[in-house]
Amino acid sequence: MVQGYSIKLTFSGIGKKPKKKGDWAELLLVVIPKNILVIIAVTLIALGLNKNILFAIGWVIFILGISIRFIALKQLGSMYSLNVEIRENHKLIDFGIFSIVRHPLYLAYIIDTLGIILFLQKMVFIPVLVLATIGVLIRIKNEERELEKVFDQKYIEYKNKVPAIIPFLKLFKGKLK
Repeated sequence: MVQGYSIKLTFSGIGKKPKKKGDWAELLLVVIPKNILVIIAVTLIALGLNKNILFAIGWVIFILGISIRFIALKQLGSMYSLNVEIRENHKLIDFGIFSIVRHPLYLAYIIDTLGIILFLQKMVFIPVLVLATIGVLIRIKNEERELEKVFDQKYIEYKNKVPAIIPFLKLFKGKLK
């Protein structure tokens, strides 16, 4: 186990060539569909949407996802990066929201994508959510493989204690291998 180091794997920067094979899956399954969905959302909002209960529920879910993202980013602090990085004096973040779910940023991404689909009232975009979720699961698997290399038993214990992306659901505790 490497003491005093942490690894943070996040989305590759737009316009940069992905560094390894797994990054292409992430780009195609997560980043591109979500960006297209956001562009469509902004366009449809500008054109006017029916402001019914589905619109309101969607906005609440979207705001929940964004709130989870802000909390997770605050708790990551200077460790957050758009690139794969191992920095000196970093530790495994396992407190706060990370004590409830190992990957709150990915959970937030799925939640806010669902919120966008609901407030748009266009269920035709559900495949975007499916693709994003598949991409997130691939990303988690790759990220956790690296985290286990860096943190060894400490990460394995954390993984067995805290679910990956669904809070309080034992099904996903340590199961993504």
